Amino acid sequence: MGEARKLSDDNSTNTKNAVRSSFRLMPLERHQADLEMLEQEGYRIDLILKGAMKAARKTTPRIEEYVAAPDLAYWKQHHIVWNFTVAPATIVKLRKAAKDPLDALPLSELVRGQITSAWIPALDEAIAKVKRAL
Repeated sequence: MGEARKLSDDNSTNTKNAVRSSFRLMPLERHQADLEMLEQEGYRIDLILKGAMKAARKTTPRIEEYVAAPDLAYWKQHHIVWNFTVAPATIVKLRKAAKDPLDALPLSELVRGQITSAWIPALDEAIAKVKRAL
């Protein structure tokens, strides 16, 4: 599982009140053939996903505004869990921007758009790197 990462804060060093959450990162359907081929070559899909998540964490933008998640076709057979924390003030800002005054959206949905924008390119690069190693 992924380690906790502070995605955003309200310029406060006090993380005692930060809200912890997580969600599953999944490859897209377009990744399935490559990942299955690499698995046949002896590479572990979970390690490829873990490497991609590690790279994505380095490029994930600071979560300060809501970005709607793209509608993508996920290959749901494999996933990795991304754990994160967000400051309460940032959550209020995200909910306002998402037009969610009733707190209906889970925190994972409020940040999914930003994280997906880092995750998919990182997974593409991880797969390409492993394929080059064949």
